[in-house]
Amino acid sequence: MGTCQYENVVSAYHDGELNDSARASFEQHLADCLPCQTELKQLRRMSAFMKSAPPQKLSEHARQDLYALAPAVGEGVYLRIAEWTTALTASVLIAASLWLFNTHPNQQNSPEAMFVSPVILNPQAHDATDMPDDPQLVDWVTANAAAGQN
Repeated sequence: MGTCQYENVVSAYHDGELNDSARASFEQHLADCLPCQTELKQLRRMSAFMKSAPPQKLSEHARQDLYALAPAVGEGVYLRIAEWTTALTASVLIAASLWLFNTHPNQQNSPEAMFVSPVILNPQAHDATDMPDDPQLVDWVTANAAAGQN
């Protein structure tokens, strides 16, 4: 339909879900609205067609297959919960990061904030002349520092 403000009310009217005042208002509208009349007519024809169809019974094999699918459907629910939880956690982290960035913008853009202080593992041997000359250590540090800059 797409052109009538009552397009969402037609199926509720057909199913008897409207209260008395809403039903009376829609019936008054229905008298003059050709799209709603057409939609209601189609719903009534479909309902009559479905009522006239003979009821079908599942075979025992089909019933067992259906019951076998039940655990997989249950697992899907848990996976959806995990996806939503992950998305919520990511949203909280992003919001917290933005909040921190916006509450302290002058500290994060200052040169002091950009400086990373070195970690001294052995405070007694912090002088470069006191460090052992290990060529493998120097090669390892150089290679890892170069890989970290790429």
